[in-house]
Amino acid sequence: MLGIQFQLAPQILNVRVTYRTLIDHISMWGAFWGVLFAVFALLFLTYNRKKFYKKNPEWDKFKKNNPVINEDVI
Repeated sequence: MLGIQFQLAPQILNVRVTYRTLIDHISMWGAFWGVLFAVFALLFLTYNRKKFYKKNPEWDKFKKNNPVINEDVI
């Protein structure tokens, strides 16, 4: 980031010139791919869960009928 300041009068003029660097471009593309990967991961996990429970309905029953065991821990 390059900053230039001139004072020719009682007012202050600030001119700020910014340049995009290679690191900026890499970080922006990395963030884009991270979000894209997360969206597709959630999509495929949801799809696979539905497919698994459709093929194995007994697992869905196990999840719903999980008994709660109350024990006193000493």
